[in-house]
Amino acid sequence: RNYSFFICFISSSTALCIYVFTCSWVNILRQRTSFWTAISRDILSVILILYCFIVVWFVGGLTVFHFYLISTNQTTYESFRYRYDRKENPFNKGILNNFRQVLFSKISPSLINLRAWTSEDDTGLSVIDDNGDSETGSKNFDVEMGVPKLLQKIDFDGFDNKPSNSKNQDFHDQTKFGIA
Repeated sequence: RNYSFFICFISSSTALCIYVFTCSWVNILRQRTSFWTAISRDILSVILILYCFIVVWFVGGLTVFHFYLISTNQTTYESFRYRYDRKENPFNKGILNNFRQVLFSKISPSLINLRAWTSEDDTGLSVIDDNGDSETGSKNFDVEMGVPKLLQKIDFDGFDNKPSNSKNQDFHDQTKFGIA
């Protein structure tokens, strides 16, 4: 779900490395002394040139590789396993449509309900969704049960998040929560 943000991050990191590399060279070459004197006077630019030269191979290579993956509409796993080596990729929609799908499509909602209550059964951990149905996990899944049963009954939607004007009000008047 964060692939477009990842592509933007590695692309901007590559562009930044190229920019710093270029500006460091310009900084050394604009000095009106000999080349070796300019290098000995501006050690920071030399360090930045070397650092950006090394880093741009890694980050730039990663950027180029992911642009290749987008243009062929593959995942990294599919690329390394050569799944579509002898047959055509059924998900490939053409280079422009692949880029449009990855970079400009709406982000799908999360399939994980992080606000679901959990309870421990004799078969393992189960998650209770909003309808009261439970899904049981594996027995080997170990998690600390941190929410007591009393707190699970509190209606958290009833909390008033606005600060109160009166300092002498009772705590129960400020929170306005009900127990289901």
